[in-house]
Amino acid sequence: GATADGMFKVYGDGDFTLRLDGVQITNLDGPAINIQADETIGVELPAGTVSRLVDGTTYSDPPGDEDQKGAFFSEGQLLIGGEGEMVVSGRGDDQHGLVSDDFIAIHGGTVTVTGATKDGIHTNEGFYLVAGSVDVAADGDGIDGGDGPVVISSGTLAVLCAGDDKDAVKCDGELRIDGGDVVIDVR
Repeated sequence: GATADGMFKVYGDGDFTLRLDGVQITNLDGPAINIQADETIGVELPAGTVSRLVDGTTYSDPPGDEDQKGAFFSEGQLLIGGEGEMVVSGRGDDQHGLVSDDFIAIHGGTVTVTGATKDGIHTNEGFYLVAGSVDVAADGDGIDGGDGPVVISSGTLAVLCAGDDKDAVKCDGELRIDGGDVVIDVR
């Protein structure tokens, strides 16, 4: 489906899989996807599909003390896989592109972050590229793994980082590149 002014929001107490089968979500005043579940969330990108997620430039106040830190935000772990494509356009003032308050692991598919005011991909507990392709552009850091590691074992990673004093890849844990193709451009 598609919406030019809406969001997909989930509350939950258990692990689940979110299948993005060519969805087009633009939210004029917040995240396109907002997962308020501190669980393991599988994100399936079916072959032959392109899903596009765009957040608003300014965010309205969330209910209670909910976080909403970027165009695609999750309280829990994100395990992204499949053979399709997800394009995240972070336009939010002082917001990230793709965000997890836990960790993000890419097991397949193509993930593109076309821009973000802050970090293109931001996690608190680590970033893992196991397979697939990741292309990130941001005014902040390209990929920030938070307190966890950044591990690239296979796949393709391209990062364009255009902000002053910003890092293409950053973490407080271990930074390990065991394989894959990595292209970094910091301007």
